[in-house]
Amino acid sequence: DFISYKPPVRPSTWILWFFPPLLLIVLLIGWFWQSKRRQVVARGQNGVTVNSTAALTSAEKAELDRLLSQAENVDHDITSIEDKK
Repeated sequence: DFISYKPPVRPSTWILWFFPPLLLIVLLIGWFWQSKRRQVVARGQNGVTVNSTAALTSAEKAELDRLLSQAENVDHDITSIEDKK
């Protein structure tokens, strides 16, 4: 066979005709499945429930509270000292 822009549909050219649409369909299904999975994980609906406070010991809870109170007291202004003058 010579190179043709319109190859005939026969068993020797099926890959030319059917592989690109099948690949597109598989990629679209994979993309939709992946995005749906990410949404479920982001919402926390993956079937796993974790009680985060019950998993901490009293020492860990105290350390967490200390760190969170420090974070609340930090000045979150990103302006440099020179800009404030």
